[in-house]
Amino acid sequence: MTNLLVKSAMLSLVMSVFLGAMGSASAQAATVRGSTFPAPLHMDLMPAGWTYSPAVGTSENAAFLTDASVSLAAGESPLTSSILATYTNAPIWGSVIQVPVAAGAVLLPYKENGVTTLNLTTAELCRIFSFSPAARNWNQIATAADDGAAGPASAIQVVYRNEVAGSGTTYLLSRFLNAACGPYLPVNKFFTVSSGFQAMVATALPTLTPTQDANGDGLPDAWVGVQGDAGMSLASSQLHRLGYISPDPAYTSATNDHVARVNGFMPTAPAIQAMLPAPPSGSNRLNPLNWVPGYVIPAGAYPIWGTTNLLLGQCYLGGFGAGTRGASFKSYLSGFSSGGFDLALAAHNLVPLPSTWKTAITDAFLTGSDGNGLALGNAADCSGIAGRP
Repeated sequence: MTNLLVKSAMLSLVMSVFLGAMGSASAQAATVRGSTFPAPLHMDLMPAGWTYSPAVGTSENAAFLTDASVSLAAGESPLTSSILATYTNAPIWGSVIQVPVAAGAVLLPYKENGVTTLNLTTAELCRIFSFSPAARNWNQIATAADDGAAGPASAIQVVYRNEVAGSGTTYLLSRFLNAACGPYLPVNKFFTVSSGFQAMVATALPTLTPTQDANGDGLPDAWVGVQGDAGMSLASSQLHRLGYISPDPAYTSATNDHVARVNGFMPTAPAIQAMLPAPPSGSNRLNPLNWVPGYVIPAGAYPIWGTTNLLLGQCYLGGFGAGTRGASFKSYLSGFSSGGFDLALAAHNLVPLPSTWKTAITDAFLTGSDGNGLALGNAADCSGIAGRP
């Protein structure tokens, strides 16, 4: 209870400072289309008049590129060259900016009788999500010595995100499985990097028998599909379940009696920060695709991690003067790059970016001091452009 009160007080302080900085712009309407992974964070930080509209996976990216009612987008699935190629509004709305605002782990919530300290190895995770005969039941992965109790013969009921458009949380999980599972899968089997769960596992699953897949959906019948992190939280709290979820306390505890260790590790902020590569520099900053860090398998740390990102326009209708919507969006990004939102990130079990990333974002998109002309409202780029509505 004390921790919850402290977190509440920290968020109240952050919000009071932020709203004071936003001034009259905070009362203006804006829609943020976003995934469920960072939803509680943004809904705590957004000023009055802003609306967080839930989306799934890449749909927030597509909406930002095509829908005039979407002011910002938030999610984990990054822009791709094919998605960016659909952006035909640049002559009217201006360039697209993509930046990470926080890092975080994908947690693995579980529930099984007697199992209170679940520890899963990379090999076990690869076998579970590929429906290997070696890891279909709890007694194949849980032992008294490592997991609190020997697992029963019950089937492992994998809980997965089944949104048609995909999920950012699935995307982050897929990066890990794709990079780490090669040695533990049969020849010619692999996990595909995708925000869609079925696309992710289809290339890793064995041929399912009619008994294993009676409904013919291409997935084991023992697995359970849900929508959103809230749906994942509810479903994975039932016996025999193992899922994957945002680290936010709104969805799940971050302790080992609720979520699994991986290779003996729980996620920590310093370890996640250390995994981030250096930010782009020089002319590499001109390509928005270069701003989302690639995945690397960490040594001696929790391995399922990634960033949650923002999409903004470089130019907004009305400009960036005092009291404008553009000024409010610039101030919002500044909250992340200046460290002003760091306490709020910690309260939501997310990790602030390292100082090198914060400086790069400030120099490129807020002050423009890096000379690349990417700053929000940059006169040379926004002159003659109406700006994003």
